[in-house]
Amino acid sequence: MMTQSFSAYEYGINATIKPDIVEKDFIATVGNAEWRILNISVNTTFYDTGDYYSYEMNRYVVQMKRNPSFYITMIITPSFVINILSIFGVFLKSADSMGKLGMALTNIMSLTFILGILATALPKTEGLPKIAIYVMVNLFIMVFALTATLFLPYLKRYLAGRVGMSGCGSEKKKRKDDTFYYCAEYGLCALLEIANLINFVILVT
Repeated sequence: MMTQSFSAYEYGINATIKPDIVEKDFIATVGNAEWRILNISVNTTFYDTGDYYSYEMNRYVVQMKRNPSFYITMIITPSFVINILSIFGVFLKSADSMGKLGMALTNIMSLTFILGILATALPKTEGLPKIAIYVMVNLFIMVFALTATLFLPYLKRYLAGRVGMSGCGSEKKKRKDDTFYYCAEYGLCALLEIANLINFVILVT
């Protein structure tokens, strides 16, 4: 919403807006590619100060809404799809550790670059815009996925060492530990994918 006020101390003001200006058909043509005009209104208020300087003030109120198509196409949807693929990639069994690390770091760098674009494109407000929160949450999801990818091999080595130290029944113990490891790995992957989806749904609703 944008409010613009005008006042005069010497002359009375009686501002009116022509009926065709506030019609929906006209308002729909006023905006541009970035902003859409929702409503235009004006009201006149008389301020009596009790002396010679009584005056009237006109206040024009223009309600605007940012068109989201640019941000949905260029930032939100690519960030969502890249996060989905990156999470699957870092938990892929056939990929080596350096490949997973490179994929996660590349995605983290791209999200940081997107935050830089948003910092210059979005207006400076007291609270964080929803789209900035969305990108930051995606960034934290990928940082967590990278951290989990780095620590999961140590968990696998620890379980393998524990099986080697136990004598009898090692085969049964190995199968149990393998089941625990794969449940932890695939459970983290599913959890991060769900978090990514919830973050996307919260933004678009």
